[in-house]
Amino acid sequence: MYRHFKYSLVIFIAILLLTGLIIAVVTLYEPNAYKPLITQWIKDKKKRELRLDGDIRLTVYPQFGLNISQLSLSEYDSHETFIHLENIQLALSLWPLLSKQLVVDKLTMQGLDAKLIRYADGRTNIDDLLPTDDDSPAFEFDIEQLHVNNAELVFRDEKNSRNYRLSNLNLTTDKITELSLDNLKLHALGDTKHIKKNDSNHFEVQLNIPNLQFGVNHLASDQINLIAKVTQLENSINGVFTLSNITSAGRHFESDMMTIELAAEKNAQIVNLFFHSPLSGNLDTQELKLSDAELNLRIFQPQSPDIPISGNLQGDLFVSSKSPGYLQANLSGNLEGSLIKAEFNLSDFNKPVLQFMVDIDQFNMNRYLPPPQQKHQPTKNDKDATNHINESLDFALLADLDVNGTLHIGSFQSNDLFISGIQFEVQNDNGHLQTSQTE
Repeated sequence: MYRHFKYSLVIFIAILLLTGLIIAVVTLYEPNAYKPLITQWIKDKKKRELRLDGDIRLTVYPQFGLNISQLSLSEYDSHETFIHLENIQLALSLWPLLSKQLVVDKLTMQGLDAKLIRYADGRTNIDDLLPTDDDSPAFEFDIEQLHVNNAELVFRDEKNSRNYRLSNLNLTTDKITELSLDNLKLHALGDTKHIKKNDSNHFEVQLNIPNLQFGVNHLASDQINLIAKVTQLENSINGVFTLSNITSAGRHFESDMMTIELAAEKNAQIVNLFFHSPLSGNLDTQELKLSDAELNLRIFQPQSPDIPISGNLQGDLFVSSKSPGYLQANLSGNLEGSLIKAEFNLSDFNKPVLQFMVDIDQFNMNRYLPPPQQKHQPTKNDKDATNHINESLDFALLADLDVNGTLHIGSFQSNDLFISGIQFEVQNDNGHLQTSQTE
């Protein structure tokens, strides 16, 4: 018992001495005196200018910590500012530092302002800051809480001539380690603009990730939830994207269910869309498979706002983004009473080639067009009927595609025109359909 008492007394005295040493260092040490050394070291090692226009303060109570205000870092070999912080606060745990573990009880950043640039040749303005394969971390890090308040991030993509901006960004997380992240919540406003054209889209985004585990060959999460709203003039899109039960093995990943909910409004027309499907893919082959997918659609038109057009489609989709790219879809279902079966094959995303086969048992175009201003007499002549259909189905959007396919319609109606048993052999001719009709 005497031995235990002796050891306890030694530990108690050691703690008192360490506490006294910390208090003495904080009281006597003036960190601002080392600003010139810090800024010169950054300039020599990174060829960037570090500006510390505010104070550097050390704290002991209630936690050992560091507080830095008005910090700026320049672009590489330039005076232009790359990142600016109004204030950064770190609350540290002391004991883990002795075993090279950096445990941050709380990290708070206020007024973060940063600009990321991707140049036309693919380089970025942070290439010199990214770790290389030869770099080994000096510390294992563990952050108990992270708060980012009122941040603004700009991404200038000169390669695609777009400018993206996130403003009023607020982010919080619980525990972050090298292999996990808990309870991430992000909310931000933003806009996108073409660098050379006068166009813009505004958006609001909210991201929630309850938990995430990751590694070189591993990724897992119970759920990833993204809510977004995009507006352009009087047009808007509201969407919710969710992935559930995400797992990975090697470069293969899958999710029990992916859901997409969209509500779009354009020119007084409202489209509601709900899509869900299990998801699997491979990062090496850049393949994505959606099996047992289902799409529910409702369209509200100005001429009949209380009677929506409804549809439902089921099927499988397969996408490969590996150059030249490939998409295959097999779908079946109904649209406003019309039974539909469709197969699509799109190859070479750079020079798209589309092949398709669509079978529709009946199609009433009157349901999708505004009411006619004058009543048309029924068309008796098959040639006139075919010409009328060709004019009605003028797909100018297909002008840039190499299109070949077959469209079969059991019965077709447009205004007072009725045709049954027709088939279109479709080929692209400056966006117009070349068709042949069969009885």
